[in-house]
Amino acid sequence: MKHLNALRHVLASYPGFDCPPVTVQTWAAELSPLPDAAVSEACRALCLESEYPPTLAAIHKRASILARPEGLAVAVVADAWTELVRNRETHSRNRYESRPEKQAPYTWTSEAARRAAESVDWKGDWEGENKGTIRAQFDRFYRSIVESQRESDWIHDTRQHVEDVARIAGQRKPELQ
Repeated sequence: MKHLNALRHVLASYPGFDCPPVTVQTWAAELSPLPDAAVSEACRALCLESEYPPTLAAIHKRASILARPEGLAVAVVADAWTELVRNRETHSRNRYESRPEKQAPYTWTSEAARRAAESVDWKGDWEGENKGTIRAQFDRFYRSIVESQRESDWIHDTRQHVEDVARIAGQRKPELQ
């Protein structure tokens, strides 16, 4: 049955979650119209985000977002924002710590996430600020940084391809006419 591996991941992530086989089969049937990759990624992400097992509705909602062409980008930005919030909470707990090992325990999964977080002053005082506005700014910065990196990578790949073609073309013997 489709999506059983993704649902097994949920069950394995929450050992105390008592879920009868008929429930797993029902969930798999309800999720069957969605792509495997979207359901698997939704289950993985939801398990990492919460101490409690996800509901069928939560899995379906996240997988539906991921199944759209722009969905993965939305989910990646959401994950980067979650990372910023986690690092911000760590910073607020440790900001007056004098031990070097406690001064910078922040982890970023990507350079884009780190740079976007710095753009919205992630260590700053957000009291009185509209968090929705800060989130929108973070989204805009993050997408801009990622798109810039994609363009840079594309230009680099294209230059490499052109150099390879020129090298190959230079090695050919001219055709006799």
